[in-house]
Amino acid sequence: LFQWYWKNIYVTLKKTWMAPRITHYQRLDMHVPLRLYATESSAREGACIPSLIATASQPCLQDDDDDNDNIKLKEQTAMETEKEDDGIILAEEADLAPNVWNINKMPWKFRLANTVEDGLRMVQNDHKPDDEPHTLLRYSSSSATGSTSFCNKTSKEEGQNTNDVNDQSSHSDDYVHKIKKQPDNNTNNDSCWKPMDIPSNWMLRGYDRPIYTNMKYPFPCNPPFVPTNNPTGVYKLEFCLPSRWVKEDDLANEEKDDDGGETSHYEKIGKAEYTILFHGVESAFFLYLNYQLIGFSKDSRLPAEFTLPGFLLPAEDNVLHVVVCRFSDGSYLEDQDHWWMAGIHRSVEILRRRPGMDILDYSVQADAEGHLEINIDLKALYDSDNVNVAFNGRKIVAKLYLDKQMHPKGGCLKGTEVWSDEATVPALDGSESNCCPKQTCKISGIVPNPMCWSAETPNLYTLTLTLYVGSKPFQAESCRVGFRSIEITSGMLMLNGKKITICGVNRHEHDPDEGKVVSIKRMRQDLKLLKCV
Repeated sequence: LFQWYWKNIYVTLKKTWMAPRITHYQRLDMHVPLRLYATESSAREGACIPSLIATASQPCLQDDDDDNDNIKLKEQTAMETEKEDDGIILAEEADLAPNVWNINKMPWKFRLANTVEDGLRMVQNDHKPDDEPHTLLRYSSSSATGSTSFCNKTSKEEGQNTNDVNDQSSHSDDYVHKIKKQPDNNTNNDSCWKPMDIPSNWMLRGYDRPIYTNMKYPFPCNPPFVPTNNPTGVYKLEFCLPSRWVKEDDLANEEKDDDGGETSHYEKIGKAEYTILFHGVESAFFLYLNYQLIGFSKDSRLPAEFTLPGFLLPAEDNVLHVVVCRFSDGSYLEDQDHWWMAGIHRSVEILRRRPGMDILDYSVQADAEGHLEINIDLKALYDSDNVNVAFNGRKIVAKLYLDKQMHPKGGCLKGTEVWSDEATVPALDGSESNCCPKQTCKISGIVPNPMCWSAETPNLYTLTLTLYVGSKPFQAESCRVGFRSIEITSGMLMLNGKKITICGVNRHEHDPDEGKVVSIKRMRQDLKLLKCV
């Protein structure tokens, strides 16, 4: 009886954003920001441009036949970049990382709903009359042991039942600051959608309001439940993939082996894979593409990446919806002595992984003695994929350069190569019953007499990782690396063998004008202030 109750009553009625057992749905494994460079030279330059990590806007990747509105948008973006960079315009970042498309400056639209259910219905109702009914995410359990799955019900089946779902949060409608009701949430009217800049917090754009609490929550404390009246922002973006990407994908499908031989593994793959990366959304969100559920994620300070599946339209208009819940069960863990905000507060990017770009993640450890250890995760390839791959082999070439970053905004002064090594990545045995989707490659070495890193002498090197198939490079990644050792000796904290004293300050990610959207200029201002104290 208890198992039946757990499966059919308690779990099925719980809402996803208040379900502690669900932290995400269809979200990819977290990894370092990959820029998917085509050459090692581009990777070296890109490593010295911090904005390429999360804030680079790349308007030149727009379609060749842009209309006047898009041209104006490009000019406005360039003016804003020049203004923010104090007159310094960086190198052509889009040429360095042509497989990363930052969509911050695209014409995003926004509406605010009173509840999460209303926000999900906005997505359902925002379609043409002749379209088929769309899906609304519901949560259920596939077994009494608590293993979870997601179920979909059409808007016709769902009707108004969403409002009838009862949970323990029904009595928590009132929280510290009353929010004015938003009228006509379900109206399918383009005039209801208003422009919204990304990244931003909607509280500072005329919707809802920011909340500050110290010892108490901004709603009745009854974990994991949050109020039914939960302000929910619905973001909408209509976009087409860059024409350059579409043309290259079409060309890749038409290419044949010039020698008339056997088609390689990568030519068999065909088109590139596309993912969308949210660098930060508070507090939980649902993602829809062309009215189909893509995924769900919690955690306001970590990135969330999703695969864009087959119904992404390469040469047609696509519609993206992001339904952002202001409060979730994660709000109980993220409670801090700071302002409560919500929205897409960090950059959004669409990434294209071309065939052969198999590096999925990597990590680097370096100490003051010069020991360097690198772990690289790659897509697993098996002998059964193609004998040519096993014959030619894949290899990773790692190189360390003494490059210098010329300006806080970027600029690379290329230096000498101080270390290099490589490792082969053979194809796995395809007869294995438990095939793993990835394999790991390890490279280690010793850099003689490294220039160590400290706060007073922040010496950094540039590490590049290049993936080769045979003699052809397919992908390059890079990062800045510092050599340092931290240990406790005889009760003393030591950095690179020297005693240090740390003066700590509790700093939140906050801007007095932009909320949780913190610019590099504001970061520098904070650091200068801390150094003066």
